Amino acid sequence: MIEEALHSRQGTVTVIHVNSHSPVKGYFQMGNDKADAAAKGLWALQDARQLHESLHIGAKALAKRCNIPMSDAKHVVATCPHCQKSPLWSSGVNPRGLKAAEIWQTDFTMCQLLKPRTWLAVTVDTFSGMIVGTQHAKANSKATIQHWLTAMAWLGIPKQIKTDNGTNFVSRATQEFATKWGIVLKQGIPYNSTGQAIVERANQTLKSKIETLAKAEGFTSAIPPSEQPHLLVTAMLALNQFPRGD
Repeated sequence: MIEEALHSRQGTVTVIHVNSHSPVKGYFQMGNDKADAAAKGLWALQDARQLHESLHIGAKALAKRCNIPMSDAKHVVATCPHCQKSPLWSSGVNPRGLKAAEIWQTDFTMCQLLKPRTWLAVTVDTFSGMIVGTQHAKANSKATIQHWLTAMAWLGIPKQIKTDNGTNFVSRATQEFATKWGIVLKQGIPYNSTGQAIVERANQTLKSKIETLAKAEGFTSAIPPSEQPHLLVTAMLALNQFPRGD
């Protein structure tokens, strides 16, 4: 950074040591303060670029985390070739919990980038918006129970889980699991997906984030199995720990 500034100078440059901790602000101290402020802005913008390259989070999250103007944060996102087609997270109209771990929505969705284990079980806490996704080879009751155990380790034990009418959700094993943990299972109206709108959007958001991260790593058609767990967890980190949207 210093070398670049020296090469682009248009006048005489003098490098001197300044006692920046002096209580008396003289000419050189005030100049040093201006230089520090300018450098701090450049470093913050560089940090924002590096953070976005790692997690591909939105402008709002970048501005807040890196303490940069929203205009700079939007520029970082707008110049990212991997984020131009990613849909933004939007709010839903389904009933939501009044506190964490009150009402969940769970669904299974296909993600072809995760071959050969292409099934993603996705749970969203309707109060906090936290998303938990786990990868499976089949969408059966065993995978459902395994997914919920993982989600419970992250989010706590819910009072109610809302699902569709898939056989994996209405099976005896799944019902017994819910009873054991004191969880009420609520199925939606058959052939009506609007009752699962929150988790449907979570599906789209999670898969889009996985796709964005995969493209940034050079994986366009499929993610190598050895890299799949890392990218899945990184996608959830980006969605759960930083504000979503622009």
